[in-house]
Amino acid sequence: YGLESVFAARRRPVVVSLDVRPEVVAFALAMEAKLRANDHKGYWRGCSVAYLRRRLRTETRELFAALDIVRRVGPTPRRELNIVHEAADVANIALMLADVAGGLTDGE
Repeated sequence: YGLESVFAARRRPVVVSLDVRPEVVAFALAMEAKLRANDHKGYWRGCSVAYLRRRLRTETRELFAALDIVRRVGPTPRRELNIVHEAADVANIALMLADVAGGLTDGE
């Protein structure tokens, strides 16, 4: 699916394919849960690219730290869940960067 179909979705109803990998669905749900948990912080469109780049670096360091803990002392369900949460943070900041930089709009 190209970005054209994403933008078209804003203008007309779209049938959502159920042919989505379970991992993608699970990760998207984790991303949305993290976004909703932070709704009190306000919408990201007011953020600058420079600010979001700094946040991406910070969140990436947190993800690497979570991965290093598992590598050093071994996995537990809590540590594995923390990796998912940290990875969702990284992905959400990447999403915000793509949006603020104009990559998720169709120019309308």
